[in-house]
Amino acid sequence: GAGFGRCLMSSTLKTREELLAELERLQARLVELERTEAEREQAVAALRESEERWRSLVQNASNIIFTVDQEGKILFINRTVIGFTVEQVIGSSSYDYVPAEFHDTMREIFARVFQTGEAEDYESESLGDHCKPAWYSNRISAMRQDGKVTTALVISSDITERKRAEKALQESEKRLQAQFGELNLVYQCSPVGLYVLDRNLRFLRVNQKLAEIDGIPIEGHLGRTIFEVVPDLAEHLQRLWRPVLEKGEPVLDVEIQGETPK
Repeated sequence: GAGFGRCLMSSTLKTREELLAELERLQARLVELERTEAEREQAVAALRESEERWRSLVQNASNIIFTVDQEGKILFINRTVIGFTVEQVIGSSSYDYVPAEFHDTMREIFARVFQTGEAEDYESESLGDHCKPAWYSNRISAMRQDGKVTTALVISSDITERKRAEKALQESEKRLQAQFGELNLVYQCSPVGLYVLDRNLRFLRVNQKLAEIDGIPIEGHLGRTIFEVVPDLAEHLQRLWRPVLEKGEPVLDVEIQGETPK
């Protein structure tokens, strides 16, 4: 009887120890689950906050920001130019708003972005406010899901004013080149000798008539001073040029005499 009692007591103690150990494991698991749930809630809150921040930035951005699929269909857009609504644009093709001559370039860039996942830039003409032509600089970046590029994010900046300024500058340069050509023709065909000196009285430019007067080729003047080219006239010329170089005053109706190397 005593032996059976000791065995029963030992079995009861073991069961109790097992129950206590299991209870501790369950409590530890509960704490772990509570911590995991708290972390999950924090992650969800952080994700929600990040999404709200991103949405606020996108909605208030001065750029036009939109996403497209591989075919160029617009899936999302933050705003549109005057004359279109967001509802009209979503679901339409991005190619509908760009002249046909840019379509091939767009297709090639979209294809590379979806294939490589690397961002690319390009400029194109597109529809601006009230359907007027405008220019945009576009940055296209890949958006991934489960490691695969599923959509592309396009950020478009209006560069119409810059393009206008560039065109105006090009036209101005063409006019200046034409005027310079005309001036150069007059310079070279002038019946009198013409030349340009630097502050050290070194020849920078000489026309053909002066070369004939001096008896020295044009290239024989360039880079040399008046003392080297026309030494007998150099003192007179130096006095003549002094008020021009020191005060910026023109000197008119002055005659000098002397001999040239000719």
